[in-house]
Amino acid sequence: MNMNISIVKKEIDMWIRDFLTKPNEKLNNWCPCPYAQTAINKSSYKIFLGLDIHTDINEMSKHVLKTDEVVILTYDDEKYPDAEIFFDEVKVLNDSLLVKNDLIALGDHPAATEEVNGVCFNQGKYVLVLVQNLTDLNQKSKKVAKSGFYNGWSEEYLLDIFQHRVDPR
Repeated sequence: MNMNISIVKKEIDMWIRDFLTKPNEKLNNWCPCPYAQTAINKSSYKIFLGLDIHTDINEMSKHVLKTDEVVILTYDDEKYPDAEIFFDEVKVLNDSLLVKNDLIALGDHPAATEEVNGVCFNQGKYVLVLVQNLTDLNQKSKKVAKSGFYNGWSEEYLLDIFQHRVDPR
């Protein structure tokens, strides 16, 4: 697939605006991402076409991301067709580069369904790496956890998403 940055941005913006910001009955009327609307309002996320996950993440590890800032690296699923290998690479990069620099990478792969209470969270078309400030994410997770955001989520899924983060429960 030949990726065009204008089309990629449009499709990811649409996923954020039309899905991540919308309350969902199956999530106790929470939005899939409680802070997505803030990111839209503050224009605090940026979308880039990634070249190589190792090179891109190595470069990201040298930067300080502000509160609310998210960098979305987008890859063609033909470059990373195997979701398991992709997530293993994201884990290694978190362990070796990002966490020690107060950053975290969260992966999303179209071949690996990320589902909570019957709601599929995936963007669905592109392989994504979302990089953000780890301290900021931990603080926001703690805040929404106190309000019941994670209630009803499977323990297995929660252990997976908190593997490089402070478990806020």
